[in-house]
Amino acid sequence: MIARLQILTLIAFATLAAPAHAADTYVFDKKHTEIRFTWDHFGLSRTGAFFKNYDGELKFDAAAPEKSSLDVTIDAKSVQAISLGAESFLTAPDWLSAEKFPSITFKTTKIEKTGEKTGKITGDLTIKGVTKPVTLDATLNFTGEHPFSKKPSVGVSAKTVVKRSDFDMGKYAPAVSDEVAIEIEAEMNQK
Repeated sequence: MIARLQILTLIAFATLAAPAHAADTYVFDKKHTEIRFTWDHFGLSRTGAFFKNYDGELKFDAAAPEKSSLDVTIDAKSVQAISLGAESFLTAPDWLSAEKFPSITFKTTKIEKTGEKTGKITGDLTIKGVTKPVTLDATLNFTGEHPFSKKPSVGVSAKTVVKRSDFDMGKYAPAVSDEVAIEIEAEMNQK
């Protein structure tokens, strides 16, 4: 009787200690994801660039989105400018310094639900070895079965503005805007 009671107590404790719902892990669908940024060029135009190589995981808890997390690593050398030939200055020491700092990272510290399908994703953004808190305004576009792959999928749009001078990239500011708009359109599939 005592042994049975101990087993029942252990089972009950294990049930209480286990999370009610574990987050599912999603990875980028790189054919349908863009990480891009734009800035003002001497007041003449807005120009931009995007990153071709990146990896990351979204641990998504649909029942409690605030318990989700996102970790992303971007290859700084993979920057592709909209203007031809601009990659050489974007990867140079005054800008991304891609040889010395080959990775850009973002790791969530907090997710806050602000509406039915909107939220704020706050995390630590590291560029050139400098880490600053950044908050992305995010919209959850889709959760469910992908129409073609039939895999569980998530679609997210997110945007923020950062000051490049905060990351030791202030050359030519303010003529070339210090503020850089970052936009992310991501499709992710369950791992």
